[in-house]
Amino acid sequence: MVDRLISLGTFLDDHAGAITAIATVLIGVFTYTLYRATNELKAIGARQAEALTGLERPWLFMEAVRVERREGAPINPEIPNNWFISFKWRNVGRAPAVIEDCIAKIEPTDMLPENPDYTNASKLGCPSTVAKDAEFETRQIGPGGEEKRVKDGKPINLTVYGRLTYSELNGMRHNTGFAMDVSPALPAASTHKNKRYEYFD
Repeated sequence: MVDRLISLGTFLDDHAGAITAIATVLIGVFTYTLYRATNELKAIGARQAEALTGLERPWLFMEAVRVERREGAPINPEIPNNWFISFKWRNVGRAPAVIEDCIAKIEPTDMLPENPDYTNASKLGCPSTVAKDAEFETRQIGPGGEEKRVKDGKPINLTVYGRLTYSELNGMRHNTGFAMDVSPALPAASTHKNKRYEYFD
């Protein structure tokens, strides 16, 4: 038994460098495996935090629009595009929202660019904060002069489009884009066909 222990000790002494090298490699492999596992756990944690933030944040969506003829009832079809429109919103999220801005433009439908251009947009009045599950309505907006009503003796088809910008209590900002085609004669509106005008983040 003693002879075996002496032989083992001699073997270890003779091969100490190789044993140290193998141990170093094994420690390196273990360290790398631990590093990868830690990074994967961090990534999983970040995804879970992002998902939780997505659930617990405010989400402002347009619920409806209200179109009213300026002349009231009965409708006078001789005055095209004689309307006001307002937008009804609801916070369907789980946290309050701070409204930073709500802007809108009224342009001829056939003249709209492929992507929305908010240059010189009008500000729409709305509350500065919205509680969870609360709703609100913007102030009314309508077409201005004759150039927005009739062209070559025919009513112009108009689109109202805009963007609502709001933030969470931690300052993270979100946007909701919207666009509605409004009838020149009836108190009615429908969703604009170009989906680039309607978005949320």
